[in-house]
Amino acid sequence: MGECKTCGKPLWKGNKYGHCKAHISPEARANMTAGLRRKMQSDPEYVQRIIALARANAARPEQKQMLANAAKRSGAWRKALAATTPESYQLAATRAAETKLAWCPLEYRAEYRRLKDTKRMRAHEAKAIILAQHEKDMAEFRRKLRA
Repeated sequence: MGECKTCGKPLWKGNKYGHCKAHISPEARANMTAGLRRKMQSDPEYVQRIIALARANAARPEQKQMLANAAKRSGAWRKALAATTPESYQLAATRAAETKLAWCPLEYRAEYRRLKDTKRMRAHEAKAIILAQHEKDMAEFRRKLRA
């Protein structure tokens, strides 16, 4: 069993690179990942052994308690509670609307909403009107630039 060449942390006997997880190079990490993928694709028995080992470890009471304590320390439950405030819902709605209306120029979004909500137009009809208006305005803008 060796030590990490960078920090001196003890390494397990199968470590081939001489560095701990924190100090391994991106190339070595990519090599390890590729090797594990090849092993899992070529050896289904290995995959079954890993799955069985993970299930056995997860079923141990001390492991469950350790995971519960880690979750409490991390404060993940606080983040989940914070995500359910009215402000967070409003932010989510705003971001979803921005994503769905990404095609629409900012100055035309209010008009698009007016066509959809007040005039009760279908989305594809309102979109066609807005895009035609935008093209018309851009043509006028280009004409003024040339003059």
